[in-house]
Amino acid sequence: RTRREAGAGWLFLSNLPLVGAFCSMAIDELGLDPYQRAAITFARRGLFVSVVLLISGGACYNYGSSLGDAGTHLVASGVGALVAGVLLLCAAAHRLSKEGLSARDAC
Repeated sequence: RTRREAGAGWLFLSNLPLVGAFCSMAIDELGLDPYQRAAITFARRGLFVSVVLLISGGACYNYGSSLGDAGTHLVASGVGALVAGVLLLCAAAHRLSKEGLSARDAC
């Protein structure tokens, strides 16, 4: 359920003139509420950071594996960066889907 659906039980209050003004979410010019806007911002920043992590992790893994035993720590940090990049991509996709958005909406 999205956050809007979770708060749908409070919609009966929107009929009251004073309470309804405080319960409605502000919609911007693109038709997005603040939670959707935050999810899009998180996905865009997460994509940038995960691309940096994937590139640097691949470079660390490649260079560390060419060093042999001396590059074991570099290989481990490269694998860690690759895993962190993939997890960040999954977190961004999950946050978008939780708000009913897709990856196209973040572009």
